[in-house]
Amino acid sequence: MQPKIKKRNVEKKRLYSISSIKLRFTSQSERGFALPIVLIVGLFMLISGFTLSMQTFRSLSTARKGTHQQQAQYIAETGIAEIIEQLNSDYRYLMVNCYKRNQDAIFDPLSICGSREIGGWGQNESPLPRTPMAACLGNNNGNERNFFNYSENIILEQEIGQANGGVDNKSIKGKWQLETYSFYGNHANGGKGIIQVRGTTTNRDNQVLATSVINKTILIKSKPCSRRLLDEFDPNHFPSLLARTIDIGSDDVIGKNTANVYCTSCASNEDINRSRDSVIQGKINLGMVKLPDVPQFPAELKEFVSLGNIETEGEESIEIKSPNAALTAFDPICDGCEGTTHIRPAAGKPMCITDKQKQVHCLINNINLQGSENLSIQTDQGERPVFIYLKGNLITNSNSHMVNHDGNANDLIISGTSTGCIANTTQTIQLTGSNTLKAFIFAPCASLQINAAPNLENTAECSTREDQFVAFDNQSDRNHDGACKSGDLDGAAWIGEWVSDPLNSSGELTVPSNLSEQLVERLGPSFSVGPSDYVAVGTIDWTTSR
Repeated sequence: MQPKIKKRNVEKKRLYSISSIKLRFTSQSERGFALPIVLIVGLFMLISGFTLSMQTFRSLSTARKGTHQQQAQYIAETGIAEIIEQLNSDYRYLMVNCYKRNQDAIFDPLSICGSREIGGWGQNESPLPRTPMAACLGNNNGNERNFFNYSENIILEQEIGQANGGVDNKSIKGKWQLETYSFYGNHANGGKGIIQVRGTTTNRDNQVLATSVINKTILIKSKPCSRRLLDEFDPNHFPSLLARTIDIGSDDVIGKNTANVYCTSCASNEDINRSRDSVIQGKINLGMVKLPDVPQFPAELKEFVSLGNIETEGEESIEIKSPNAALTAFDPICDGCEGTTHIRPAAGKPMCITDKQKQVHCLINNINLQGSENLSIQTDQGERPVFIYLKGNLITNSNSHMVNHDGNANDLIISGTSTGCIANTTQTIQLTGSNTLKAFIFAPCASLQINAAPNLENTAECSTREDQFVAFDNQSDRNHDGACKSGDLDGAAWIGEWVSDPLNSSGELTVPSNLSEQLVERLGPSFSVGPSDYVAVGTIDWTTSR
């Protein structure tokens, strides 16, 4: 039995030894296989960490760039707001002119920046601003402004350095500058303007970090000077004498507050040829104003009248006196006319007719008064105002006048033709210095002259500080600072040409102080007239680029 037991133990030891060898072999194999896995996993984690770090860095860089870009846009927006604020407050006429910082740049051909009527902003070699319209430039520290100094002190670029208050209330550093301003429209009504501002943000070393360019399109409206957009014009700006050309000579334009002269084609005050004897109590304005349409004969009444002439000689006197009835045609009355008591055109219909409000409308070709009696206009104290639509000429002499018998200047409206006279006048109006005509004359194609009347000179009267009316004397130092009346023309004249008679020592235009309001009441709000400026009233479009 012993040998078998011994043999069995030997086999067990052999099996244990083989098993130990296998276990050792298996452990060494596993350790050799895990090392590559560890290396691969480690490399993967390293790459992932690096990638994550890069992404984080890029995200931070992108966020930083985004912040810089937002700051650049914020700076550009600040510049846009500053430019609009300056335009609306102190530099309104720059809105209808153009500007470019780089003079080699080209304006949009769709704008009117290439027009001869358009100037610049008077900065950075930009031409001086200009406008064909009558302007109210105001003053600066008591000194009258003109287009030579108009844009002084305007800010067109500015450094920005804020400890906070920028995007997300973070510190911000940079600069904005106006690149261009382009105008699209016209000076009479306005239009639109495109403001281009470049904003840049910089670091402490003034290196540019980001740039933003904003184009903002603003709506521009013409408005009365010193008034809000929808207001009427200041009555103190009312044009008492308005003409394309003026040779004032020694003639006077006098009256409280409203005795203003407008020369629409004059380049300087010298162009009106004013002598030392001439008195103009208001302001001389150069340039055009927005005028209403010339009143036309009512179309619905025209079939009931005929165009006729009023021509007198000898002792013939004429009276335009309407019946107190609406929609009634009638003839002027003639006293002293041979064989008739009325004047009727050859076409067979009357010259005058009343409308539904009993206003009188007379269609007249020529008025030629060469006798010794007057043409008298009856308005029933202004209750039945008279409108004369003059197609030809109005001529009076020193003995025969047109007289507004019982009305004010706004009760007799003389309207002339309005077409075909761009360069020259086609109508003649001659009044004499021996009578007062109270009227409003609106005849853009007419030349008006107040002729001398030897030994029959009419003299205006003006009130003094003591409220006494005294004869006006343009050679006197006496202070006439009140209302004036009884001039050769008492009212206003909007005409093509004013011509002074060299033989007349002084033709006198007296202006009622409330004539502007009276005309608006009689003819409508479009007859509120004066110089205009401009205002930016809103944003039409907004674009941004880098």
